[in-house]
Amino acid sequence: MKKTKHLSSLSLTAIIVIIIGIIIGWSLWRQPEVEIATGSKLQVTVSMPLLRNLVEEIGGDQVEVTSIINGPSCNHHYEPTSGDLIKATRSALFIKAGMGFDPWVDHLIESSGKIEAALDASIGIVPMVIEPSGSEGQDQHADDDHHTGNPHYWGSPENVKIMAENILNGLIEVLPEKKDYFIHNYREYLAKLDKVVVELKKEAASVPDKKVASYSAAFLYLYRYFGFDNLATVETTCEQEVSPRRLAEVVAKVKANQVKVVVGETIYPKLPENLARETGAELVLLWPTTNESGDYLETLAENVKKLVAALQ
Repeated sequence: MKKTKHLSSLSLTAIIVIIIGIIIGWSLWRQPEVEIATGSKLQVTVSMPLLRNLVEEIGGDQVEVTSIINGPSCNHHYEPTSGDLIKATRSALFIKAGMGFDPWVDHLIESSGKIEAALDASIGIVPMVIEPSGSEGQDQHADDDHHTGNPHYWGSPENVKIMAENILNGLIEVLPEKKDYFIHNYREYLAKLDKVVVELKKEAASVPDKKVASYSAAFLYLYRYFGFDNLATVETTCEQEVSPRRLAEVVAKVKANQVKVVVGETIYPKLPENLARETGAELVLLWPTTNESGDYLETLAENVKKLVAALQ
């Protein structure tokens, strides 16, 4: 009899612990918009470090930004965790890169059922269309991830200006009382961007032979903006399987046109190294989003300067 009472007591205790856990979890789940009402920093969640950099530049000391992905990586096939879901639901604003670059975000937002203020930073940007595999030109090799066009649009500083404007409008919508502050920061950032771009354009213009070949399609916007001539692209995404035939076509084209530089992504150097070895060209590894600092202007300057140095 005593044993039965003891077991019943344990069962009751376990039930109470479970109920308390549910209550605490629910209270955390229901918390997201408290941060705005209490006057503390605006909580913003973004899909990648580049967006975090832009939000921090424009939002200044009024925002606290969390990036789901941290550091240079391939964003296309990321699988959000339960922790990511909690971060997102606690934010007043969620921002994605859009244009098919981070398709997992849509599922994250749908799963939460609670993210009301979601912003696509690519709105208003005209994508470079990716032609079917084997087509010539700069925009090659369509696949499922990039069904809306090449999503690496921030290679063009003009597109980053559109991103910045979209972010500005999103912040103003959520925190209208700080409108003037956000606009001031936005204009200051554009001035910094313009200053960097002027210098980089001068450096790019000094290169007599601008021909390159790319293992990845991540830099096509950058090539077009700064006047580099991309003769061939092997793959579209960081995880695409490339046929021996396609690789042989690119190798032949690089050799026939005496292309001096092969470009790859820093995060996936092995296959571009093979292409450079096959062609005898110099390999230049660029950052597809941002470098380890997460700073867009720093990354842009580093990428362009690397290309210029290799092509001189």
